Amino acid sequence: MLAVLLCLSRPVSGELLYQWQDPRTGTTQFSGQPPGWYRSDRVNGPRVLVFHRGQLVDDTAVPVTEDRRAALRAEAIAVAGGGDAPPAAGSLVATPGRADVPGTAVAATSDAAEVPAETTDAAAGVADAGEGASTPADDRERAREVLERFDAAQLAAVRAMVDALLPAAAPAPDASAGPAAVPGARPAGIATDAPADTPVRSGP
Repeated sequence: MLAVLLCLSRPVSGELLYQWQDPRTGTTQFSGQPPGWYRSDRVNGPRVLVFHRGQLVDDTAVPVTEDRRAALRAEAIAVAGGGDAPPAAGSLVATPGRADVPGTAVAATSDAAEVPAETTDAAAGVADAGEGASTPADDRERAREVLERFDAAQLAAVRAMVDALLPAAAPAPDASAGPAAVPGARPAGIATDAPADTPVRSGP
């Protein structure tokens, strides 16, 4: 909740939105400024997704060359500091490169490392229809919509996971069938104080 309030309390610098997951709390963080470890060759940190006007333009899980890594980091810092104009959508898209370059990216080794379809769909759903300059109010509204759609997608994923893990409910017993028979029990109306091998007389 704190991350949402912080995100909505100020405009997104350069129309870039950075998203990552806090490893200590497990909460999703959003910021208009690049985190210190973004495309850094010295500091390792959580995976970062970068959005520009609702479109995913960079993912640090995608390996890039050293030159490309340095260019992406320099451009992000310049945009955040107001040194350059906002980049066009797609200019920050990472290109495949050497995975053995230290610090270039976090290797995607599992399904969890892939870009969630719900995240990209939520981001694409709030892309601008026009090319006019945005205002701080527009940026806050865009961030609000991204967060709402992301939360809804996360909730749906959790519900689907819970439904898959819960065992199927056992069928309820049929009440019309009467009580279940107990093995070895005597029929109703038969005396039970006589030995089991003594015939039971029903008349005088």
